[in-house]
Amino acid sequence: MTEPSVVRMANQIALNVPDRANAAQATATHIRTFWAPSLIEDLQALVAANPTCVNDIVLAALAELNPIEAFND
Repeated sequence: MTEPSVVRMANQIALNVPDRANAAQATATHIRTFWAPSLIEDLQALVAANPTCVNDIVLAALAELNPIEAFND
């Protein structure tokens, strides 16, 4: 099975944000600013089902986007 494009995009954003000291926050800001809500929901659903599909920066960014639901146990 191939990696879903939203997972691939989120991981790429997390690895390439220029503000490395605040990578999770910068990733969350980028996703919030440039992604349609439906893409964010797709990513959240994929991560909820399989948290290891994204890197730790994306997990932290999703927690900032949706602080009610944590994605790591």
